[in-house]
Amino acid sequence: MHDHNPASSPDARPPYPASHSSPESEVDVTAPMEAPPAPAMEFSSSGDSGPAASFEATVESMEFDRTRWARVTRGLTTWFVILVASGLGGLLFHLDELAALASIAGLFIAAQAADLDPQWRMLYVMLSWVVPLAGVAGFLSLAYMLEAAPLAAPWGSLLVGMCVGGAIASALTLFRPFANALAARMFRTDAPSRTLRLSARMVFLTLLFAIPGWFAIRTLFDSLGDQIDSMMKSASLGTGLLGYVMLAFASVGFMLRRDTRETFERLGIRRITASHGLVIGFGVLGLLALNTGADWLQQRFFHALWLEDQSVSAAIGGHLTLIGTIVLGLSAGIGEEITMRGALQPKLGVVATALLFASLHVQYSWFGITVIFVLGMLLGLLRNRTNTSVAMAVHALYDMAAVFSIPRT
Repeated sequence: MHDHNPASSPDARPPYPASHSSPESEVDVTAPMEAPPAPAMEFSSSGDSGPAASFEATVESMEFDRTRWARVTRGLTTWFVILVASGLGGLLFHLDELAALASIAGLFIAAQAADLDPQWRMLYVMLSWVVPLAGVAGFLSLAYMLEAAPLAAPWGSLLVGMCVGGAIASALTLFRPFANALAARMFRTDAPSRTLRLSARMVFLTLLFAIPGWFAIRTLFDSLGDQIDSMMKSASLGTGLLGYVMLAFASVGFMLRRDTRETFERLGIRRITASHGLVIGFGVLGLLALNTGADWLQQRFFHALWLEDQSVSAAIGGHLTLIGTIVLGLSAGIGEEITMRGALQPKLGVVATALLFASLHVQYSWFGITVIFVLGMLLGLLRNRTNTSVAMAVHALYDMAAVFSIPRT
């Protein structure tokens, strides 16, 4: 199976919705958006000008809106309870994925609140450094480990250099002009919001991490399959699903700028009709046919890579019971689709979202990652032609069928 990552990081996480009239791309950056340039944490510069700068400057003339402030405050209070319970629960019960996803969701909630009401600007300012500095720490740690690893020249020096470059790029994202330019280019907007800048940072750093991370996994672990098997046995797939849903809802401003109906509409979660049943059936068969053909091609011409990917797939699903297989399928189908195709794709686009999706599966060989990219493209096109609910169903059923085909261990 090539499309579930047991340790995926939701680095990529979902962007601010687009600015058009349709539900999937409506204006998510409503006034007042951003306060005057924030000191200390998210650095600005006197040379920051253009649409983004003038966009933020409009806040200075906005009057205090008590109704909006009350709505945002109620939403923040509810989210605070949810995030603290999820984060502490994840830490206490060793559910690391849930705790990490709750933390990222909290960053998006802070960004959404600051975009909606400048009264909450300092909340975001206190947290805006987290992603850039976490990226710096992660890349430098990876560089240290790769420096000590037995890599043949010139790969060792090249990978260490990529990690150092990634650390520098992470630090640059802390500066508003760089983050504005990155978000404007990535999400095709002239007026990036705080939520867009946060999204751009996470997508950018995840893509930068993919290549050195791919080499690091193969260099630092003696047995990749055994390592993943240990992680899967200690993970809780159900709580991972909860974390992804929480992240997707936070990223589009649930309880802050959208109610339940508007949130479902923005994420593309709609009722599955009878006509969708045929689409789902053909979709699952199409993905299975693609995976089967790719598996044959890999086994025939890239046998060593095939053995490597088989060991990873066996580690992920080879020990699962029937119930475990169903939970795995639902976790990947609902969790990954609601974040990738539901929240992220309407703004980032099909190709870039599929690339990000593939880059989160660095446990596979380059051949396997290529297949995952194609699967992501097909799921993205399916989401565009139907809705996220259909993509969820296809992804979940495909994963279940793929896991059932893995020899039991």
